[in-house]
Amino acid sequence: MNSKLVMVSGPQEGRSFELGTETFRIGRQDGNDLQILEALVSRRHCELRLVEGRHEVHDLESSHGTFVNTLPVARRRLAHGDFLQVGSVGMLFLADAPEENLPRGREDSLIARTTLERRPEEIDRLLRGGGSAASVPELRLLLSIAAALEMHGEAAPLAQRLLELLFDALPAERGAALLTSPAGTDPVIVARSGEGKTEPSRTVITRVTEEGSALLWDEVAQDPALAGAESLRGVSVRSLLALPMSGRRQLHGLLYFESDTVGAFTEPHLELAAAAAGIAGLALDTARAFEGLRAENRRLSAAGEEHGLVGQSPALERLLSFISRVAPVASTVLLRGESGTGKELAARALHRGSPRADGPFVAVNCACLSETLLESELFGHERGAFTGAVATKIGKLEAAHGGTLFLDEVGEIPPSIQVKLLRVLQEREFERLGARKPTKVDVRLITATNR
Repeated sequence: MNSKLVMVSGPQEGRSFELGTETFRIGRQDGNDLQILEALVSRRHCELRLVEGRHEVHDLESSHGTFVNTLPVARRRLAHGDFLQVGSVGMLFLADAPEENLPRGREDSLIARTTLERRPEEIDRLLRGGGSAASVPELRLLLSIAAALEMHGEAAPLAQRLLELLFDALPAERGAALLTSPAGTDPVIVARSGEGKTEPSRTVITRVTEEGSALLWDEVAQDPALAGAESLRGVSVRSLLALPMSGRRQLHGLLYFESDTVGAFTEPHLELAAAAAGIAGLALDTARAFEGLRAENRRLSAAGEEHGLVGQSPALERLLSFISRVAPVASTVLLRGESGTGKELAARALHRGSPRADGPFVAVNCACLSETLLESELFGHERGAFTGAVATKIGKLEAAHGGTLFLDEVGEIPPSIQVKLLRVLQEREFERLGARKPTKVDVRLITATNR
């Protein structure tokens, strides 16, 4: 491995350092392989490490950041020709081994990458220097984004608004915003912009989420890095831009833009969008924290006196323990007990302690209705579905969308309606009486019987 680090600015300009297999340390104090005596350089600033045959730069939580191709990084795999900046000193990374070169369809097909970590001072540094200065329209856009993000306290609306603002500023034809769950699951699409249905490449999503990189391709069809992407075969996409929305400790999602024009996106577009995504990542930290607090508040409320179950006995304590365990999950629940023992109170407590607590709670007593009326009450009907159906009516299932449907005396439901309820549980869809197409519904079912 004969990679080199060539000094292109600073007191040691023109000098080169051989990078072997040992860690190469850069900082202000004695003992570093490269000592830079500047106030902007931390005592232990960054390191170059050989990882799986490729050199990576690792920032050591420096005060003013480590930059690669003008972008702040926490960790970055280096490619031949990458420009590193520590303080005011610039360095060029030259990889001697062929495998050090990133696969490219054109010389500039992969322009730059950012990293997962985005601190406020790094965003400010990106906007103020280390490349072309931000124009007045760009600064106005970032100000609009910051103001818009302040207005949204939930993750999905926040991501959607950011997508709309950036889509108007970029030469993109389609775009999408994807979010992970608070637990860090794979990102899912929460918003789209532009004409047609955007289906982000899983290859690109994996690269962004695993490497924490803001990626730009200006010739998708000729880039070997995307040669295996099934989702990009046979489509008109020529340019791609994908950016992580990263908080202080986790990746919240990503923004994805595509164009049918070669070279539609440029490095200034990447820098602007990366800064906006960095701001969004910090805003998503706050939004996710508030969402967690709201969920915890609902859980504590369900465990307290608001459950409406008053008493003190071993049996009641077992019931409350059951409610606290079952309420947060999405499973269907069957409550059994004699009439008048408070099954609906238990159902309401389950609803209040669930993630659906802000949604509706709809109760139906199945024993009070005939088969025909019960079917209409549950599923609704279209205008003209039967004699007397003078208008479309939504059923209790639709009324409970996003919340909980409580079916009391479920044992009285006729078998023909039970079959339709089974489809609701399996497919999350049903048909109104007289309808020609199914209706999707998101509802949790809690049932009760005295049998």
